[in-house]
Order: sequence, then C-alpha cells, then structure tokens
Amino acid sequence: MIRKILPILLTSLVGFSSNNFTHTPNNGYGFPYIDYEYPAYRLGDYEITELTHINAGGGQIRFNRIETIIPRVVFDTLGQYENVFISMPFYGYNSAVDLYMRIDHFIDGELDYPVIYDIENIPLSMTMLKVFPYTMVELLNVYDANNFNVFNPNNWDSNYQTELRITFVVPYTAHTNPPSDYAEQLKNITLFTRLGENADYFDGYESGYVDGKTDGYNDGYRDGKEVGYNDGYTAGDLDGYNRGINDDFNAYSYLFGMFGAFSGLFAVELLPGLTIGGIAILVLSLTLLPFLIGLFTKGGKK
Repeated sequence: MIRKILPILLTSLVGFSSNNFTHTPNNGYGFPYIDYEYPAYRLGDYEITELTHINAGGGQIRFNRIETIIPRVVFDTLGQYENVFISMPFYGYNSAVDLYMRIDHFIDGELDYPVIYDIENIPLSMTMLKVFPYTMVELLNVYDANNFNVFNPNNWDSNYQTELRITFVVPYTAHTNPPSDYAEQLKNITLFTRLGENADYFDGYESGYVDGKTDGYNDGYRDGKEVGYNDGYTAGDLDGYNRGINDDFNAYSYLFGMFGAFSGLFAVELLPGLTIGGIAILVLSLTLLPFLIGLFTKGGKK
C-alpha cells in the first residue's frame, strides 16, 4: 500500500516544488511593484512553446505573441485570489491590435478548446497600462469582473486534466521595430497576486478604477438608454406624422380620382351631341320636376 501511495506523493511534491509561487524570476530580475512573498508566476520560468513578433499591413499591424505551458497548480493557486495582476513590460499601444490573453486545453501538443467558451480571447485593460506597468482582466459586462476570476478552474466550462497553455497577444507600436531583447522582455510577463512598493496607493487606485469603471458603465448605459428613448420617440413621432399626412393626402387623392373618373364617364357621347351626362341630367330633372311642382302646389293651397 505504501509503495502505491509513495510515487503519487513524490510526484505531487515535485510538481508543487517546481512551481513554488514565492520564487523569483530565473534571470534574477524582479519588479519593485510585485510582492514576491505572495504567489507570482513569470512566464519565462516555464516551457515556452511560441515567442514571435508579428509585422503585417505594411508595419501598421505589429504585435508580440507568447505561448507558455503552465502547470495546473498555478491556476489552482491564482483562483484563490480576488485580484490577479499581470505585469506587461513590453507593450506599445497600437490601434489595430487588441491586448488579450488565452487559456486553452491542449492534447498531444494540439489546441483542443478554450477553458471558457464565451470569451476565447480574454481582454486585458489597456487603460491601466497608461498609468501602470501592469494590467488586469477587463471583462466589462460579459461577466461580473469583480467576482469572476478567469484563472479559477472552478469558473471554467471544462476542467479536464489536459495540458494547459496561456497565450498573450501584446500590441506593439506601429511602424516601429522591436529592440533586440524583446523576447527576454516578454518572458518577464508575470502573473502576481500582491502589489509591493506603494501597495496602498496601488490598492487605492485599483479599487477606484474598478468602482469608477462600474459607475461609468452604469451611468453611460442609463444615459444612453434615456437618450436613445428620446431620440426614438422623436423619430417615431415624426415618422407617424409624416405617414398620417401621406395617408390623408392619399385619401383626398382617391376621392378626387373618383370624381375625375365620373366626369370622364359623363363626357362619353352615345349619339352626336348626346352624352351620358346629358341623359343623367335629363332623368334627374324629370324626377325632380314633379316633386318640385307638388311642393309648390301644396304650398299655394295653404
């Protein structure tokens, strides 16, 4: 029994020790804003399967892509934290490229499917990178970003025991060649859970950022809905008025058309100098004449 359990126990211990979350990067480089006493995982500490710089569209489209095999214990650990930060040491704004990451299942080295079907490309905040050298997942209204941790396997659509890879697509400044050490810089992308230097300020900023984003979204949605309703009402009222005018005009046109048709009919000649209209007037006159005579005669007797 002990012989059966021992290999499993040793494998677990080796797996955990090789992914010790308090390690420092392989090259001895550490970011001052990361507290390495808490879980922190640098991509360069794991097996990198892809690291490329993409140049397309005549230099307008430029970005870097790094794909890394990440042990499951990393996600199990990150899933226990409310906030997961991502250092982004090699980033340049590019309007043609979005900043995002992927977490995918791989089988025999081949892509199988993303861990979250609805958000295959998980967006990262580029707004934060205007101020800080790190960012966070930015889900906006897809999920409740304050309560949904994409790194937590319990939130995944599937959690099979397959190989897991994390990929980052990092925009780079258009029409600009990357430095020669760009690959090493990309390896320093780090997933971490605790801010170090000036942590109080960063915590305050992060809380303010999340609250401001939520309030801003809600205000924008509410105002947009109100403006949309008012614009829709105005457009609908105008459209209804125009349709009413057109329908009313069409009704008059129909009546005038009927009178025109009768006029044309009365003008038809049955014999030279004798029209349908003339016959109709003669018949009408013969019908009304006795009535009028009787009316006046009775009036005279009185």
